[in-house]
Amino acid sequence: MMRNSDIPQKVLKGILNTKGGISPFPIAKVLRKYTKEKAVGDLRAGISVAMLSFSMSIAYAMIAGLPISYGLFGCIVAAFVSLVFSSSRFIMFGPSNASAIMLMSAFASLGLADENQRVAAVAAIVILVGAFLIFASIFKITNFVRYVSRTVVTGYISAGALLIMSNQIKSALGITTIENPSGKFVEGTIQTFRHIQDANWQAIALALIAIATLFACKKFFKRLPAQAVALIATSVLCAMLKDTLDINVAYVSSVSVGDWKVSMPNFEGLDLRGLIVASLAVALFCVIESTSIGKSLAAKNAERLNTNQEIFSLGMANLFAGFFSGTVESGSLTRSAAGADAGTKTTVVNFFSGLFMLLGVLIFGNLIGYIPRPALSGVIIVLAFTLFNKRTLKLALCSTKSDTAVFLLTFFTGIISSLDDAIYVGVCASILLFLKKASSPEVIELDIGDDGREKKKSDKDKSTEISIVHVGGNLFFGASEVFQDQVRRICETPNLKVLLLKLGNAINFDATSAGDIAELAIQMQRRGGVLLLCEVQPEIAGILKNSGTRNIVGAENIFAYTPENTTLSTALALRRAKKYLDLKNSELQILV
Repeated sequence: MMRNSDIPQKVLKGILNTKGGISPFPIAKVLRKYTKEKAVGDLRAGISVAMLSFSMSIAYAMIAGLPISYGLFGCIVAAFVSLVFSSSRFIMFGPSNASAIMLMSAFASLGLADENQRVAAVAAIVILVGAFLIFASIFKITNFVRYVSRTVVTGYISAGALLIMSNQIKSALGITTIENPSGKFVEGTIQTFRHIQDANWQAIALALIAIATLFACKKFFKRLPAQAVALIATSVLCAMLKDTLDINVAYVSSVSVGDWKVSMPNFEGLDLRGLIVASLAVALFCVIESTSIGKSLAAKNAERLNTNQEIFSLGMANLFAGFFSGTVESGSLTRSAAGADAGTKTTVVNFFSGLFMLLGVLIFGNLIGYIPRPALSGVIIVLAFTLFNKRTLKLALCSTKSDTAVFLLTFFTGIISSLDDAIYVGVCASILLFLKKASSPEVIELDIGDDGREKKKSDKDKSTEISIVHVGGNLFFGASEVFQDQVRRICETPNLKVLLLKLGNAINFDATSAGDIAELAIQMQRRGGVLLLCEVQPEIAGILKNSGTRNIVGAENIFAYTPENTTLSTALALRRAKKYLDLKNSELQILV
């Protein structure tokens, strides 16, 4: 007998050892086989990722409405945590465009318009996000994202891009007179136009210079980190001309490692229900974003991704980031692709990227204070514009009517309401449409031809005493009504004595399906006929037995599928059917 104290150990063993389970410290396996050649590749890739991550972390913290230190510190924490818990070399965790948008939306939904309010609440949100991700990975519920259409992500990102532009255009124009900025696109855009007379031409000039430098770098110096080059060039130019032109613009705050501290979650004054809903939305999108990126890059290199392990690692990264003054962490396509292109070999690349990020803060932290805020806003606006992908937009709008509907619903919800609402509405619409498509099982009435082969029964043959019905596709609870309607029409045949259901291609059989079969058997018995089941797979046979349906149908009327002879089950069922049919003047050909 199992003691109560053994139960947690059994559960933990099941979580860790089953397929797709979680390894506590996958880094140990990597280090046992680590070589100098791998170290060189990881070092090279780590430098590339760190250079890209430095400017991105600054920009994404600003998008979320936080001090830029939260982006930098969070990225460093995520890198070192990923070193320990990640098993894939293809996902680089840190702040991303999408996670910054989600956090910005979470702040807006909680009514946190002031930066001090956002700083006070960010630890609680990030830690909750981490907890949700860890829970989802441990209990292996992350696979539900396969039912979320890609058009949801496209619609959400498109709405988020517009919201980023709306929030950053104020800073790019040098408008500082908006006291309570809105976190919604329509309201924020209206606020900006109402204060357009307060625009500062110096700020506009710096934003345009940063944008021009960014495009020039991307065109002529493609191997350089364009965002960092644009910010450095604009900062140097501004410092040189500040006294001459009396430049008066806002600057980004400098960063010091000495300011890095433990940040405990503070729930005081927060709407707990709203906090949970917002954090869950952020966690949901982090799962969608990170798994799609990881699977795509792993597939290109003929490798598989342990989704649960990576989401567990992401959850731990957010948990630590929440406690150490970091923002929400997620998988970043740009950062991950940069690592893959640079030739990353193992997850040790996270150590090198985190180390060089930390050195960057130590060396250049004070110099960050020279970056003009309008220039950074200009760079962010360009980053937001690149989120509009022509190919993905065409896929969402021109593929099917359901894809178009999901995209438009998600997009306009994000524009009119909030991004939190958009992700929930989009996911629900996507799942509902999936259930609608999945709840239509294939039911085809068959006949036995002169050559002993099955053929589709024609209308003139619908008065025969036997109906052979091929049932394929989903038979779960959502398909019950459709299945009942289709079979009921077949049962209306006046002379029908035998109804033979072929279940070889039926999937997702459940309690509702077993109940439908039982009712069908009773209906056939009342009219003096019989229900026969053939090609019954072991899983379906178990459900029929456990539910008591086998006793109603009759064990002698159920024929198991035999892999060695795929037609034997049908042949035995047809032989059984001969007992109930008038075969004095005709023969029934049986498949063998």
